[in-house]
Amino acid sequence: MISQLRENSSHRTFWQGVALVLAVIALYWPLTRYGFVNFDDDEYVTANPHVFQGVTVSAVKWAFTTGHASNWHPVTWLSHMLDCQLLGASNAGAMHLVNILFHAANSLLLFLLLRRATGSEWRSLGVAALFAFHPLHVESVAWIAERKDVLSTFFWLLAMGCYIAYARTGRALQYWASFLLFAIGLMAKPMLVTFPAALLLLDFWPLQRWSKLTRRTLLIEKLPFVAVALASSVVTFLVQKQVAIIRLDQLSLPLRVTNAITSYVGYLGKTFWPTKLVFFYPHPVTHPSSAVILSALVLIFITAGAWLLRHRRPYLLFGWLWYVGTLVPVIGLVQVGSQEMADRYTYVPLIGIFAALVWALGDLPFRRPSRRLGAASLATLALGACVVLTSHQIRLWKNSVTLFSHALALTSKNLVANINIGAAYMQAGDNTHALQHYLAALQINPDNAKAQYNLGVALASLGRTDEAVKHYRIAMRIDPAYAKNLKALGDALLRSGDISEALQHYKSVLQIDPANSAVHLALGNTLFSAGHTEGAIEHLRAVLKVEPDNSEAQLNLASALASEGKLPEAAAAYEATLRLVPNSALAHYQFGTALLDGRREKEALQQFREALLLTPESVLTLDKLGWILSTSPEAGLRNGKEAITLAQRACEITQNANPFTLSTLSAAYAEDGQFDEAIASAEKSKSLTDQAKHPKLFALIDRQLSFYRDHRPFRNDS
Repeated sequence: MISQLRENSSHRTFWQGVALVLAVIALYWPLTRYGFVNFDDDEYVTANPHVFQGVTVSAVKWAFTTGHASNWHPVTWLSHMLDCQLLGASNAGAMHLVNILFHAANSLLLFLLLRRATGSEWRSLGVAALFAFHPLHVESVAWIAERKDVLSTFFWLLAMGCYIAYARTGRALQYWASFLLFAIGLMAKPMLVTFPAALLLLDFWPLQRWSKLTRRTLLIEKLPFVAVALASSVVTFLVQKQVAIIRLDQLSLPLRVTNAITSYVGYLGKTFWPTKLVFFYPHPVTHPSSAVILSALVLIFITAGAWLLRHRRPYLLFGWLWYVGTLVPVIGLVQVGSQEMADRYTYVPLIGIFAALVWALGDLPFRRPSRRLGAASLATLALGACVVLTSHQIRLWKNSVTLFSHALALTSKNLVANINIGAAYMQAGDNTHALQHYLAALQINPDNAKAQYNLGVALASLGRTDEAVKHYRIAMRIDPAYAKNLKALGDALLRSGDISEALQHYKSVLQIDPANSAVHLALGNTLFSAGHTEGAIEHLRAVLKVEPDNSEAQLNLASALASEGKLPEAAAAYEATLRLVPNSALAHYQFGTALLDGRREKEALQQFREALLLTPESVLTLDKLGWILSTSPEAGLRNGKEAITLAQRACEITQNANPFTLSTLSAAYAEDGQFDEAIASAEKSKSLTDQAKHPKLFALIDRQLSFYRDHRPFRNDS
């Protein structure tokens, strides 16, 4: 009988888990039709060359050594790289699906872990369902750049599962498996630093190890976890202190403390009444004293109640301390970013609240069947409300305009929302609305470098370069290390013809971000145009170290190498370019020109033919191809009749007013034995040639005429 009950229970658990996973996928499925948003998705995927090139040796090295995006989380970077490698760098829908699957897996893991730790099947399922369907968790799932939330929690729960197994069996392998998974989780998101404290809470309830082992034993057991958590905290602080952490002179300690107090209660309020959820909550200048006092009283009352009931209802203290403790890294005492609070921060902390709530509800004395039915109906209604609200919240992530419009409708003085909706309008080509929101952002905070920079970008896109430069310079005074702004300022100055200052700003960017491929490309192109070929080659090679698939850098590097006479290296670069963009007529043409200059006419002929297939009306290609067919020293390459056809077409396009194409036509006539026509064409070419401006062409035509008058065709080696 007992074995049959266990079998039935196991069978039921399996189908409960399947139903939970399928319900999560179905609820969040609309995300698979949505794209990226313009807040951090560019930093993490779309504009990050280390990520969108997929998993490479250099990318993996970068992931473990970078503090990009103000975090050290190599496992998260590797996750995004794998997405790009397997799904495609622009496949936002598939990346959303990966987040959904992680959230479904986390919901299932939470259910199985609680069931194993407590033995309570339905209560564990209730907690997992709240976790799966609560609208506060939408941000963690719907935001591609927030992969670190669902990914780190996945490792958190796996580590916790191994720890629960260790607590039951005492096997060292399970203990160290938990430690390893925790370390991996920290490399996905450093918020997991509270994991050792969470283990102590598990020891208290439901594992009840506090009554079996001494406090000293339990604490010593956690020391390896504490050590790696401290190491992660130090690394995170060092990475964030230069950019992301707000200084005390910018946000005072009293304001941080009062914000932490009100945020604890604010998150609770949103847990029980999850409406008016927005992507970004602006940090207030101050909090009303009454709100701070009331919030503090609420926290004291709940803490005291949980403590007094710790023996009869241990899950209350467990759940409350879990919530309070796991929120500590993001509650704002160390302020990272300018938000008051963020829905995504509740992803792990609310597990404690959900557990306390479900277990408390289950312990109510429902002796009458009608009351039990009423409680079950109430729980079902609550979950149904969560599903409806979550579905509504998911729809807000359709695009950046929808997301930030909602935030602006529900908040005031939202600088971040104005900046990002402005950027979304800019991307859509709606410069009018973009300017409105950028100006609104500056009204909120004129000393915000990003707002000044974005306004400059909008003005530059409208051709108002001088005004754009003005705002870029203001942004530079506010934040001299804002690399994007320095790059934009350099670009604007370059367009204005101030090459010297533009180069200075580009070099300043490289001092801040030595691997900035966009700046290396701009420097390489600018130096090449100015004739500084060696410097150009150095910067173009730097681009290709970061972005080996950058066809523009490959092509320009090939041109620079060719201009230096390094034909073997140039040929390799041209071939690399054509592997990336096989239908590039420009690459074929330039490659052919380099080969022609290197006396490799047969190979040049092939490249020019490829270019002509792609651009049949290209005068330059017609001219070069006609010239080889007329003047090549190799008899097998010459074809006078085809050369005449090509050269005549080039002359038609240029209305017989181009001395170069007329010169080629004269050589074609001569190759075909039509010397009178050759002389006439050459003389016309000579009459159009300004000897002062084109002395080489003038001398070439003179030489051609001497051949034609002797009834001899002209050869390129003559």
